Amino acid sequence: MLAELWNITRQFSKVCVRRLFHGAKLPSWPLMYEVAIEVARSTSAHLHKPSLAKEREDFDRLEKLAKKRADMTQEEVVWSSCRGYWFRPAESTSNKIILYLHGGGYVLGSAKGYRSVIQGLIDATGAQVLFPEYRLAPEHPFPAALDDAVDVYEWLLAQGHSPEDVVLMGDSAGGGLSAALCLSLRQRALPLPGLLMLFSPLLDLTFGTDSIKRNRPYDHIFEENIKRWGDWYVGEHDREDPLLSPLFADVSGFPRCVVLAGGAELLVDEAKDFAERAQKQGVEVLLHIEPDRVHDYFFFTPFDPVARAFYKMVAQHIA
Repeated sequence: MLAELWNITRQFSKVCVRRLFHGAKLPSWPLMYEVAIEVARSTSAHLHKPSLAKEREDFDRLEKLAKKRADMTQEEVVWSSCRGYWFRPAESTSNKIILYLHGGGYVLGSAKGYRSVIQGLIDATGAQVLFPEYRLAPEHPFPAALDDAVDVYEWLLAQGHSPEDVVLMGDSAGGGLSAALCLSLRQRALPLPGLLMLFSPLLDLTFGTDSIKRNRPYDHIFEENIKRWGDWYVGEHDREDPLLSPLFADVSGFPRCVVLAGGAELLVDEAKDFAERAQKQGVEVLLHIEPDRVHDYFFFTPFDPVARAFYKMVAQHIA
């Protein structure tokens, strides 16, 4: 705790001095948003040093962004190879089911760390959220996460939910996994979800887009970390396999797709390229790039009014 407080104090001082002499790192960044980004960057810079268990523990500290709620229920669900949770509002105002596949480079992430996101989605949409904790690399490399996602989706349909009512949603690696899930469902001749929503998606495990280096000074995720995690997930498989890198896929026949990303993030070019390719292949796509915002910018809602508008935007597309 003391180390965290010291880091926050140090980053706050650094940002204040820099803004005094040079202005904000990016013109539209509020002070506390910039401080939050620098705190996140300092954490990312040390992610490779501790154990994997410590990396996962640090990632789940995002739980601190969530407030304890009495009007949201949580129920555990167990599948053949993973578990997850139903999150439901006290009074559901929507017939939509959000199937959320979390980020974390296929290596990190759990419902604990995503509680603030789940709360934001439920508040904005009134929908139920099904959050599987799919198996993670390096213990479980590809195709474990994809197999889990397929199992969960098939289970959801077996419960009587219409695929048209399912909103498949994922951020970062979970965005790539969501696109891969649609590919796998299409291969299996299974009905696709009614809507696909990708937030800051990781769609290219060859890491070949220019923004990975161009936006390094701004983003809170680092190239070396996502490449290390990608190596663990890919294993001996071909990185250009569309089930690993959906950027290279034929996505014709996909459901309506919404792609949201930050203009200052490492993965923004992937989001743009995927949206452009999907449109050319006949998919109805809406692409929104939030100027000057970083990877998974919606995690920074306590510090940024632009981030707070994210959930309203999501709700508009689901309605």
